Amino acid sequence: MSRETQTISKFQILVSLSFWLTILVSCSLFGMVYLAPKVMAHEKLSEDYFRGQLRLIEKQNRVKHFRDVANALQTDSHFREEMQRVELGMTEPNSESFPVEANLSLDPKKTFPNPTTQRVAPWYVGYIVPFAVDPGFRRWSLIAAALSMFFAFVFLQEPASQKTGQEEKSSRSLPRMIFSRYLRG
Repeated sequence: MSRETQTISKFQILVSLSFWLTILVSCSLFGMVYLAPKVMAHEKLSEDYFRGQLRLIEKQNRVKHFRDVANALQTDSHFREEMQRVELGMTEPNSESFPVEANLSLDPKKTFPNPTTQRVAPWYVGYIVPFAVDPGFRRWSLIAAALSMFFAFVFLQEPASQKTGQEEKSSRSLPRMIFSRYLRG
């Protein structure tokens, strides 16, 4: 293999790799513009589902608490008396009360705090937000993708005459090299 043939084959490999990388980037841009709104809608649904699950757990905890209280009221007379005393604010004569921490006291109107667990969004959400919500960014991304696709097909392919093995003149003008695949002869 001569030195000129090696240089040409290396150049052809470089052009081919450039072509496929440009096509990959262009397709990625098209895909991001097309899929980003759908991914964001999915993320919103996932967040809503997560919040719904938290509300469900909160409601289940409340139901369990009220079932325990109802069961204790039916079976435990001492608990029933304490509930009446706390509800009506009545105290027995000669009774003493000791201050205790709030979480240890008997509160018949117990409130349940809202869960503070936060869902962590996936790492890629921050990257796709502009593709999903910014119309100007979406438009310029599509223009860039179309131009890169055009560039790849026009400038990063071998001329048709080289593909068929025809002999080419080594000194050609740039426009002739670019448009040689579209010309016959």
